[in-house]
Amino acid sequence: MDQNRDIMTQPQAKVYIDRYSLSAAPSLQRDTPLVGHVHSCYARILNIQTPGGQLLTLQGPGLLQAPCAASLTEEIENYARLLAPGDPVVRNDQAPGALCLILAAATLWDGRLLPLANLSAATLQVAAEKLTQWLAQHVSGQGLVPVLAAFNGAAVRSPLHRRFCNALMPVLAARHVSASSMADMAAQIVGLGEGLTPSGDDLLVGFWAVLHLTGHATMLLPAPAWLAPLVANTTDLSAAFLRCALEGHFSELMVRLLHALYSADPNAWQTPAADLARVGHSSGVDAMAGIVFANQLLASVSIISPQ
Repeated sequence: MDQNRDIMTQPQAKVYIDRYSLSAAPSLQRDTPLVGHVHSCYARILNIQTPGGQLLTLQGPGLLQAPCAASLTEEIENYARLLAPGDPVVRNDQAPGALCLILAAATLWDGRLLPLANLSAATLQVAAEKLTQWLAQHVSGQGLVPVLAAFNGAAVRSPLHRRFCNALMPVLAARHVSASSMADMAAQIVGLGEGLTPSGDDLLVGFWAVLHLTGHATMLLPAPAWLAPLVANTTDLSAAFLRCALEGHFSELMVRLLHALYSADPNAWQTPAADLARVGHSSGVDAMAGIVFANQLLASVSIISPQ
């Protein structure tokens, strides 16, 4: 179907954007009015496929739950049920479309995780321990929490959890890590698990977030082109999250938790942890498992710089 004709023949609904992430800015600020076409609709989010191939997530008011996201001034459910995949989405009333995004007065949020100074091995180990304890107390048995228990000798009964242990434990047991070992580990778990964002991908997002915040991303994460063949094994939405994470962009929930986890306030991280744990069926919990794994790893091994 011709997209220009598609835009001109659709009825239009207007919604107002309140905030949007830095990763979403190129899609929302582009010169042409077409933002993209509806990719998928769910209960509380609407995904838009942009002309550049990126997925832009629309949600209702509140903290941004995706790295490339925009929050509206009202709940997305009011409009998601009226839309279908392929419907055109435009901005600022510059052209007719099934949905028009109004950006007037919208604010930009920078979701990058920039390196923090003076994060010692002891600080990383403490972060891993307190988050592990919180997960065991509040969400024991959910998602990949049993895999964390296996690191401390607990039995692994699930075949899925055993596959994660086989991928992660050798890395944790090694004395050195490199970009090559990180790539090998990721290749084993991208797309592993079920759901819109499989558990392996959620773990990687949390893991990579810590690498960015500790300043190890430039040494341990391969170039973005490395990810392209791997994301063929996962969902479109999860692939979009992984691409953003590789480049250092994360959800607001993730950024809040990590900044609080390393802050001077010993209790500041618990509310953000509870907020992230509520994301998806187990997506937030699995991302937190990735945070724990990264902290444990970086606290116990040396980093091999690329040649």
